[in-house]
Amino acid sequence: MQNTKNTNKYKILLTIFAGFFLAFSFAYASTSLYFKIDNENLKRGDIFYVDLKISSNKSVNVVDGTLTYDKTKIVVQEIKTDGSLFSIWAKNPVFDNNKGTITFVGGVPGGYKGENGQVLGITFKVIGDGQTKIDFQDVFSVYLNDGLGTVVNPWIEPLQLTITPSQAEIAIRETLKI
Repeated sequence: MQNTKNTNKYKILLTIFAGFFLAFSFAYASTSLYFKIDNENLKRGDIFYVDLKISSNKSVNVVDGTLTYDKTKIVVQEIKTDGSLFSIWAKNPVFDNNKGTITFVGGVPGGYKGENGQVLGITFKVIGDGQTKIDFQDVFSVYLNDGLGTVVNPWIEPLQLTITPSQAEIAIRETLKI
Protein backbone atom coordinates (compact mmCIF):
# COMPACT_ATOMS: atom_id res chain seq x y z
CA MET A 1 0.00 0.00 0.00
CA GLN A 2 2.80 2.39 0.95
CA ASN A 3 4.68 1.68 -2.31
CA THR A 4 1.56 2.46 -4.33
CA LYS A 5 1.18 5.84 -2.59
CA ASN A 6 4.85 6.71 -3.19
CA THR A 7 4.63 5.60 -6.81
CA ASN A 8 1.52 7.74 -7.33
CA LYS A 9 3.24 10.74 -5.72
CA TYR A 10 6.19 10.34 -8.07
CA LYS A 11 3.90 10.02 -11.09
CA ILE A 12 2.01 13.16 -10.06
CA LEU A 13 5.25 15.09 -9.47
CA LEU A 14 6.67 13.89 -12.79
CA THR A 15 3.46 14.92 -14.59
CA ILE A 16 3.53 18.38 -12.99
CA PHE A 17 7.23 18.78 -13.75
CA ALA A 18 6.77 17.74 -17.41
CA GLY A 19 3.68 19.92 -17.78
CA PHE A 20 5.54 22.92 -16.37
CA PHE A 21 8.33 22.59 -18.93
CA LEU A 22 5.93 21.99 -21.81
CA ALA A 23 3.85 25.01 -20.85
CA PHE A 24 6.87 27.29 -20.72
CA SER A 25 8.90 25.78 -23.52
CA PHE A 26 9.92 27.71 -26.57
CA ALA A 27 11.66 26.73 -29.75
CA TYR A 28 15.33 26.12 -29.23
CA ALA A 29 17.42 27.45 -32.01
CA SER A 30 20.84 28.89 -31.87
CA THR A 31 19.98 32.13 -33.62
CA SER A 32 21.97 35.31 -33.27
CA LEU A 33 21.71 38.85 -34.58
CA TYR A 34 24.78 41.06 -34.57
CA PHE A 35 26.46 44.00 -36.30
CA LYS A 36 29.53 44.21 -38.53
CA ILE A 37 31.14 47.63 -38.91
CA ASP A 38 33.46 48.84 -41.66
CA ASN A 39 35.46 51.29 -39.50
CA GLU A 40 35.77 51.38 -35.73
CA ASN A 41 37.93 54.54 -35.54
CA LEU A 42 35.15 57.11 -35.49
CA LYS A 43 35.35 60.89 -35.20
CA ARG A 44 32.72 63.61 -35.37
CA GLY A 45 31.67 64.16 -39.00
CA ASP A 46 32.62 60.62 -40.10
CA ILE A 47 30.24 58.52 -42.14
CA PHE A 48 30.33 54.80 -41.43
CA TYR A 49 28.52 51.69 -42.61
CA VAL A 50 27.09 48.91 -40.42
CA ASP A 51 25.68 45.56 -41.53
CA LEU A 52 23.02 43.81 -39.45
CA LYS A 53 23.69 40.06 -39.74
CA ILE A 54 21.88 36.88 -38.72
CA SER A 55 23.14 33.35 -38.10
CA SER A 56 20.87 30.41 -37.26
CA ASN A 57 21.15 26.64 -37.02
CA LYS A 58 17.42 26.31 -37.76
CA SER A 59 15.48 27.71 -40.69
CA VAL A 60 14.05 31.15 -39.87
CA ASN A 61 11.78 33.15 -42.14
CA VAL A 62 10.78 36.41 -40.40
CA VAL A 63 12.64 39.08 -38.46
CA ASP A 64 10.53 41.75 -36.75
CA GLY A 65 12.08 44.42 -34.64
CA THR A 66 13.42 47.82 -33.77
CA LEU A 67 17.02 48.94 -33.50
CA THR A 68 17.92 51.87 -31.27
CA TYR A 69 20.80 54.36 -31.33
CA ASP A 70 21.78 57.53 -29.48
CA LYS A 71 20.46 60.32 -31.68
CA THR A 72 22.83 62.81 -30.02
CA LYS A 73 25.90 60.86 -31.20
CA ILE A 74 24.92 59.28 -34.53
CA VAL A 75 22.18 59.68 -37.12
CA VAL A 76 21.04 57.43 -39.95
CA GLN A 77 21.62 58.67 -43.46
CA GLU A 78 20.47 55.62 -45.42
CA ILE A 79 19.24 52.05 -45.05
CA LYS A 80 19.91 49.52 -47.80
CA THR A 81 18.18 46.20 -48.36
CA ASP A 82 20.19 45.38 -51.51
CA GLY A 83 21.85 42.03 -50.94
CA SER A 84 19.57 41.21 -48.01
CA LEU A 85 18.48 37.61 -47.71
CA PHE A 86 15.07 39.02 -46.74
CA SER A 87 13.23 39.71 -49.99
CA ILE A 88 9.74 40.42 -48.61
CA TRP A 89 9.31 43.51 -46.45
CA ALA A 90 5.98 43.53 -44.60
CA LYS A 91 7.30 46.78 -43.14
CA ASN A 92 10.09 48.41 -45.10
CA PRO A 93 12.99 49.50 -42.92
CA VAL A 94 12.40 53.08 -41.77
CA PHE A 95 14.47 55.27 -39.49
CA ASP A 96 13.51 58.14 -37.22
CA ASN A 97 16.47 60.32 -36.23
CA ASN A 98 14.23 62.24 -33.81
CA LYS A 99 13.61 59.04 -31.81
CA GLY A 100 16.83 57.17 -32.62
CA THR A 101 15.07 54.10 -34.05
CA ILE A 102 15.04 51.84 -37.09
CA THR A 103 11.99 49.55 -37.47
CA PHE A 104 11.32 46.78 -39.96
CA VAL A 105 9.65 43.43 -40.64
CA GLY A 106 11.35 41.24 -43.22
CA GLY A 107 10.65 37.77 -44.55
CA VAL A 108 12.47 35.19 -46.62
CA PRO A 109 10.43 32.61 -48.56
CA GLY A 110 11.60 29.08 -47.79
CA GLY A 111 13.51 30.28 -44.73
CA TYR A 112 17.19 30.85 -44.03
CA LYS A 113 19.63 28.61 -42.19
CA GLY A 114 23.28 29.57 -42.14
CA GLU A 115 25.97 31.99 -41.01
CA ASN A 116 26.47 35.72 -41.60
CA GLY A 117 23.21 36.32 -43.48
CA GLN A 118 22.74 39.95 -44.52
CA VAL A 119 19.64 41.60 -43.05
CA LEU A 120 20.25 45.35 -43.54
CA GLY A 121 23.00 47.79 -44.36
CA ILE A 122 22.89 51.10 -42.50
CA THR A 123 24.86 54.27 -43.19
CA PHE A 124 25.38 56.51 -40.15
CA LYS A 125 26.90 59.95 -39.66
CA VAL A 126 28.72 60.82 -36.43
CA ILE A 127 27.42 64.04 -34.83
CA GLY A 128 28.76 63.72 -31.27
CA ASP A 129 31.56 62.05 -29.38
CA GLY A 130 31.88 59.66 -26.47
CA GLN A 131 30.60 56.14 -25.77
CA THR A 132 27.46 54.95 -27.52
CA LYS A 133 25.89 51.81 -28.95
CA ILE A 134 23.52 50.50 -31.56
CA ASP A 135 21.16 48.10 -29.81
CA PHE A 136 18.04 45.96 -30.16
CA GLN A 137 14.79 47.13 -28.60
CA ASP A 138 13.29 44.61 -26.16
CA VAL A 139 10.55 43.48 -28.53
CA PHE A 140 12.75 41.97 -31.26
CA SER A 141 11.40 38.73 -32.73
CA VAL A 142 12.67 36.02 -35.03
CA TYR A 143 10.30 33.31 -36.30
CA LEU A 144 11.06 29.76 -37.38
CA ASN A 145 10.13 28.60 -40.86
CA ASP A 146 7.93 25.86 -39.39
CA GLY A 147 4.47 26.96 -40.56
CA LEU A 148 3.47 27.64 -36.95
CA GLY A 149 4.99 31.07 -36.38
CA THR A 150 7.18 29.71 -33.59
CA VAL A 151 9.14 32.52 -31.96
CA VAL A 152 12.85 32.03 -31.39
CA ASN A 153 14.56 33.85 -28.56
CA PRO A 154 17.67 35.08 -30.42
CA TRP A 155 21.00 35.95 -28.91
CA ILE A 156 21.54 39.62 -29.71
CA GLU A 157 24.79 41.53 -29.60
CA PRO A 158 24.70 45.34 -29.50
CA LEU A 159 27.47 47.30 -31.21
CA GLN A 160 29.54 49.37 -28.77
CA LEU A 161 31.13 52.48 -30.26
CA THR A 162 33.72 54.93 -29.03
CA ILE A 163 33.70 58.22 -30.91
CA THR A 164 36.68 60.49 -30.41
CA PRO A 165 36.77 64.21 -31.14
CA SER A 166 38.60 65.30 -34.29
CA GLN A 167 42.02 66.98 -33.98
CA ALA A 168 40.40 70.34 -34.85
CA GLU A 169 37.82 69.85 -32.08
CA ILE A 170 40.53 68.98 -29.57
CA ALA A 171 42.47 72.12 -30.51
CA ILE A 172 39.35 74.30 -30.19
CA ARG A 173 38.45 72.77 -26.81
CA GLU A 174 41.99 73.31 -25.53
CA THR A 175 41.97 76.91 -26.78
CA LEU A 176 38.56 77.67 -25.26
CA LYS A 177 39.26 75.53 -22.14
CA ILE A 178 36.04 73.56 -22.63
